[in-house]
Amino acid sequence: MLLIACSTLTGFGQQAYPIFVTTQLTPPYSLSLSDYVQAGSQQLVATILVKDVTINNVPVRLHLKIETMSGVTIETVPNILTRAIYLSGGEARMLFGNDLADYFNINNLAFKGYTKDAYHRTGQLPEGHYRFTVEVRHFTTGKLLSNRGSATRWIALGKPPLLKTPEENAEMGQIQGMPLTFSWLPSTVGVPGSNIQYKFEMWEMRVAGIDPYVIAASMPTFYTTTQANTNLVLQPATLFFEPGMRYAWRVTASDVFGNIPFDQGGHSLIRTFTYQCKCDSVTNFTLERKLNRANLRWRQAANHTSFKVEVNNPLSGYSKVHENIYDNQFTSPAMDEGITYRMRVQAICNGNEKNPSPFSAWQSVTVPVPPKVEEFCPDCACGAENKPLPISNAPLRNDLQVGDTIIDPRDGGSRYILQSADAQGDGTYKGLFLFWIEIWNAKILCEYTDLSVNTDNQILKMNWKSVANPHALLNVNAAKAEIEKVADAVAILTARPTVEDTIKAEVPVKVADATLTENVEPPTEEINATPEKASVIEEYAVTSDDEKGGEEEIAATDDELPVMEETTVAQEVAATDDVPLMEETTVAQEVAAADDEVPLMEETTVAKEVAANPSGAVSAPVEQKSDDKADVDKKKEQQTITYLPWVHYAITEAKTMDGILECEAPLYSKGIEYHRNGGHNSFCPCGDKKSGHYCDPSAWCASFANWCLRQSGTAYTKSAGSQTFLNHAEFVKISEPVFGAVAVFTNLDSNGNFKTSGHVAFVVGRNGKDNILCLGGNQSDKIKVSQFSTKDIKLSGKSYFRGYYLPRSYVDKLKNYKTSVTDYTDAEAANKRIINLNINSTTNESTR
Repeated sequence: MLLIACSTLTGFGQQAYPIFVTTQLTPPYSLSLSDYVQAGSQQLVATILVKDVTINNVPVRLHLKIETMSGVTIETVPNILTRAIYLSGGEARMLFGNDLADYFNINNLAFKGYTKDAYHRTGQLPEGHYRFTVEVRHFTTGKLLSNRGSATRWIALGKPPLLKTPEENAEMGQIQGMPLTFSWLPSTVGVPGSNIQYKFEMWEMRVAGIDPYVIAASMPTFYTTTQANTNLVLQPATLFFEPGMRYAWRVTASDVFGNIPFDQGGHSLIRTFTYQCKCDSVTNFTLERKLNRANLRWRQAANHTSFKVEVNNPLSGYSKVHENIYDNQFTSPAMDEGITYRMRVQAICNGNEKNPSPFSAWQSVTVPVPPKVEEFCPDCACGAENKPLPISNAPLRNDLQVGDTIIDPRDGGSRYILQSADAQGDGTYKGLFLFWIEIWNAKILCEYTDLSVNTDNQILKMNWKSVANPHALLNVNAAKAEIEKVADAVAILTARPTVEDTIKAEVPVKVADATLTENVEPPTEEINATPEKASVIEEYAVTSDDEKGGEEEIAATDDELPVMEETTVAQEVAATDDVPLMEETTVAQEVAAADDEVPLMEETTVAKEVAANPSGAVSAPVEQKSDDKADVDKKKEQQTITYLPWVHYAITEAKTMDGILECEAPLYSKGIEYHRNGGHNSFCPCGDKKSGHYCDPSAWCASFANWCLRQSGTAYTKSAGSQTFLNHAEFVKISEPVFGAVAVFTNLDSNGNFKTSGHVAFVVGRNGKDNILCLGGNQSDKIKVSQFSTKDIKLSGKSYFRGYYLPRSYVDKLKNYKTSVTDYTDAEAANKRIINLNINSTTNESTR
């Protein structure tokens, strides 16, 4: 045993060095030399132990040798540039990281079997089985002072994952809510028993033009997760993906235990994709022409947020795209006659302009060339006087009777109601009729001769004169001109007298060549007194031939037919007792007729109240029956309620026209009068041949409103423009609706900006908080009540409510009028209640 021990000691002595060195490699094992000298790196640790205690401050240096089984050798050069390491006996020293920097410096290494240039290009050594050896040598002489401490390892870099789907610049999420799937190929490491994991990272690319690698290096991730699988499924709704946003993503591989290094840090390439929901085309696209414009409609998908309409003229090459359309309908601009246009629609999905649908198929429309005006009306133009129309039905009537209504097609459809009809022979008649002037709703008793009428009740020939007043022997044209002069007092002609009117005398009001009257309350004893003869400025008559005359007739009839004096309404009614002007029982008559046996009316419509009194004073309606006589007497003494005066004319017109269309008589001829009221002579409501014209339809809502205001003697804007009420000096805006207030609406263009067109009507009711009911003209081409929204709607093709307006002179007088606004269930109920009209209505029924 001792011999063996001595032999061992001797052997050890022969191989013994004063310094003992050990070498240790720690993961991750790297093929890059720079990884070994990072601050704090312990991938290679050299431990030096000085066994010879006699050594004192000896300068030494290391010798590093790296070699593979394939013949690659890399070792430090003999003349390495470094600083000496001083060692003393019994000392132990550990060297790693920065301590070894000089020995891994490529300039201090000699390469064999692998060139420095190859290392410079790749930044790493070739994969293989490596042995790292460290020796301690004397710094000056290079004499070996230690053993060779070695460590061996298989070193191979793991490969980054290869991305599979989606491809670069792909569009994902084409179906809204559809899961997004990402996949990649697994990494190869060449080391058995490895445990690889994958880190998925995603970034938002909010700024266009920035490289995704810059984004990945400088911005926080939008989403990140680590897993062992090589595919990942994400739910857009969970992560709130933004439509139209571009995203960058990559996958990084790593060893769970950190033993395997990876090429490029394990990072895959970076790919980008755009989250873009699929945008389908519109469906059910239809196109309909109305006059010289086209109305387009289509069905939209759930994710359609706006639309574009392209209008194209293939022959001229004209093309225009109308953008920012937020409804599923569009009305084109005016198109030229005789031209064929093409139109198509494109949808924008989810508010993303970069995500449009394909265009729909083209639809074509042609604006026809209208017949020349000369073909049927050589001298007329839109708004001109109506010319004689050809009478198609020539056969004469031989059976005229009392009560028949005949018309003259040459004056817009005024009516003549026969009071007597005596045959003269050869199909002609003579007698009396009531001449009903449609424009003013006035009736004049006249005598006619030589009347011939066809089977369409059209007058072919007639001579006639007034017998009601020798000073007003007026024909149609003269009557209209005369009434036009006395427009401020026209209520005397248009009103239906009530019982109360018959007990009032009149004070003369001088207007032009006629003497009209207004009501006052004289002493009772003066009612039956004989009125004094009125002064006459000029006594003459006008015949049906527009000739001046009648002086002799007046003189001859001075005894039998005295000049018309200050005749009361009661006397005028008596003069035409056979044909009374009143058509309805007034409230006053109903109350007067009511006694204990006859109950009071349960309900009186606004139309009847207003029609019963042109001045605006009406009786408040009796709400319910009562058997109590004191109650009845109290209701008989009900207070007078007064409406704003122009409302009377609006309601009377609506009731007279009874829901007829704008291009039908008598509203057509009345529409001309509304328009002239504002100084405009161009009016064409129907745009077809019915009126003898072919022209663009004229908007007449403002003309109707101004006509009503003017008839009541109130300020008006003298314009056919609905927007003139907004800034007119005589009108002021009020905050809350009142009965009869002027409601103004403005149309919006496709960008939500105010246009110069809109609508105007009178407030007569309400339906909930945000809806008002307005009586106006040009509402579905009629005079009626329609419902309008007062919400601030700023969408293409919608109207914007601008407010309520009143004539300035009435703002301080509202306390004298009935201004409360009644709630109705809908416009139909208001039409029935206010103007006794059964008619269907929809919202916002202004036509232009």
